[in-house]
Amino acid sequence: MFDTIERNLFSVVMAPTGSGKSRFAIYRHKILNTFSKVLHVLPMRSLIEDLVVDLACTYGTEVVGYQASIPSISFIKEGDTCEYVDPLNNIKVSQSVDHDPFMLHPYIVTTYDSYSLSMLLAPIPEISYARYGHTDLAIALVGQGLNMFDEIHLLAPDVERSSVEFKSDEVKAWSFVAAATRIITELEGRVLYSSATVKPEHLLLVAKLVGIKPSLIFVASNWILERLRQYDVPVEFLDVEDEASDIIETYLSNLSTLIDAREPYEIVSEVCCRELFPRVLVVLNSVSRAAEVYDRIVALCRDKGYEVLLVHGRMSHLHRSSIMAKLRSLAKERSRFVLVATQVIEAGIDLDADVLISDIAPIDSLVQRAGRVLRHSIDRKSEVIVSVSRKAIEICKRIYGASCTTIAEMLKNLTDKCSGKVDWRYTAPRKCSVYKLLLRSMSPKEYGHLEKAVYHTMNGFLEFMLTSIGKSLNERIRLFDEIYKGSAVRDSLRIPLLVRWRNRDDIVEVPPWYAKKLASKGYLKSIVINVIAANRELKKRVSLEHPAYAFRILEEFEKNPLQTTRKLMKKLTKALMWQSAGEVNIRVEGFELAEGVYDEVRGLA
Repeated sequence: MFDTIERNLFSVVMAPTGSGKSRFAIYRHKILNTFSKVLHVLPMRSLIEDLVVDLACTYGTEVVGYQASIPSISFIKEGDTCEYVDPLNNIKVSQSVDHDPFMLHPYIVTTYDSYSLSMLLAPIPEISYARYGHTDLAIALVGQGLNMFDEIHLLAPDVERSSVEFKSDEVKAWSFVAAATRIITELEGRVLYSSATVKPEHLLLVAKLVGIKPSLIFVASNWILERLRQYDVPVEFLDVEDEASDIIETYLSNLSTLIDAREPYEIVSEVCCRELFPRVLVVLNSVSRAAEVYDRIVALCRDKGYEVLLVHGRMSHLHRSSIMAKLRSLAKERSRFVLVATQVIEAGIDLDADVLISDIAPIDSLVQRAGRVLRHSIDRKSEVIVSVSRKAIEICKRIYGASCTTIAEMLKNLTDKCSGKVDWRYTAPRKCSVYKLLLRSMSPKEYGHLEKAVYHTMNGFLEFMLTSIGKSLNERIRLFDEIYKGSAVRDSLRIPLLVRWRNRDDIVEVPPWYAKKLASKGYLKSIVINVIAANRELKKRVSLEHPAYAFRILEEFEKNPLQTTRKLMKKLTKALMWQSAGEVNIRVEGFELAEGVYDEVRGLA
């Protein structure tokens, strides 16, 4: 497998959840001898810390860096193992990984947001304030080595949308992958896309538009190979039924799937009351729903001896990192816990639960969630329980724009047919694998619509890059905002909010619609900036005289996020230069949230 990736310009790996796809480079120690550069791109910032620590433990902090809005990543190394340091623990004998916004370390871990902005516009620090942007730097870097794209379809939604809007986001993301792959391969760089759930049609569409046949590396059942034969592409195939039949048999004998009409909190309450499983994972489709379930079950489950934790995407960095550190400690001590979460745990988090209780969701999301069950050991009884309550189906449809009633019916039929012995991981046996639902062939009409949309949007990315050569960064940002609303891969950029958590300053990023909701209530009091003048750096708060002012800024940000940020910095810089009678440089950290709005346990729920 490794030789195939090193030899070909474009490779695709599809393997079960928990098989180590994201940690490919850790197992392939000589990867940096083969490639002078590795850029590892993840769908969510919350996935970066664990991977960065594992990589730095293997290669060293002088080799590994990260590009994301995370203040710091530290770890302790003992022998050959490393442990992430809880930011609340004042441990001085730890090692730190460099934050590298220009992506200069040999091995960089980043997000699709940061990667795409660097590639299409300029390195992240230059976008905020520079007159000229060095797009050539990112282009040179991506053409040097291996670009590893992880699970782009897991860019988690944080907004209710129609099916048309959801499909539009899907097209946007896949179009960027196609455009990036074309540029990288023309520069003789390498692209590796890895996934547990992607449809072959998506990847083969990218290959068609790029003009390169990918080398497919599939760890799956033989019926998947039969599907791939129609596409005339080279496939390196490992048949799991030949290689791991005993493992599959044990997995299926120990895992039961139930489709339950009750609300998730009712199911969790029963699990805690009867003390059925020691490690319980609950995944909900929205932050408000996760907070509601947490509030309903926390007292009952704690009375039964469970540690109850809540984690979601509207928590500050320190808050979320502290919870994940606590979770690792509980797992290491084999203590009982209930983790209530949203989509932030769907990929990359090395969690081994005994039972999953999940809202109904699209099949690919359910596969990722079920991948957190029986992850390290399969020699114990476990369950996957999917709530198909009326409310769960309604919220699923609002969040994903999917036909969740149909998904629920298909899952119910499959579960009944297989007496609850459903495969969520190995694609085998075919008749009882949820992959049969996930990887159903697209109709010619559906594929045609997708191809037309992705082709048009991919060419838009390529045209943007060509026509923006020679233009000022201001002009390129104006065009980018006009076409892409500040993001090449998702619905919009996020708004940074400054909060106090356990007497520490921290940042939580939220979508514009949620920031406007806070502003309308008068909760955004000031803009916090870092001012560098006369070789001194200090934090300054610029008061927002009226709540309506914050709302107007956010409305402008929603329309033109990057332009609004630059205009705001220019205005503040001019005012501060007048006050200090000298040259100043500033960096906008974000809006300061009023005291008491951010909850120490629930975050912004």
